[in-house]
Amino acid sequence: MIDHISIGVSDLERAAAFYDAVLATLGYAQLFSNARGVGYGKPGAKDEAFAILAAGAEARSPGVGCHVAFGAPTREAVEAFHAVALRMGAADEGAPGLRPHYGAATTQRSLATSTGTGSRPSATSDEAELRRLAARGRGPA
Repeated sequence: MIDHISIGVSDLERAAAFYDAVLATLGYAQLFSNARGVGYGKPGAKDEAFAILAAGAEARSPGVGCHVAFGAPTREAVEAFHAVALRMGAADEGAPGLRPHYGAATTQRSLATSTGTGSRPSATSDEAELRRLAARGRGPA
């Protein structure tokens, strides 16, 4: 239903470093990068599915309950996403494991102003629905 999503960040360079590392674990790459923003998607895709945009001091957290998800092709990708997010400073909100879907969650509310997001980062993969949306990262420390 949703074609793409963009979020404003206060520190584009720091946020890009985080998303570069976390999204690579899920097979996503930068599709464009300039002073205004960075877009991510599957390598070779025509358009980005997710972008971070330089918003400076105007960046605001989207608020409680916001959740942005990225597709994870396998359970191993979920685990790699989780490990990298934690290594980058995200807080653990749930290790990879069985739920109604296979997933993991992290959060970093203290970085809401540095990334422009305060939503819950997670990654999920359901073996029956491998392309299901999952995962969200926080901005770098």
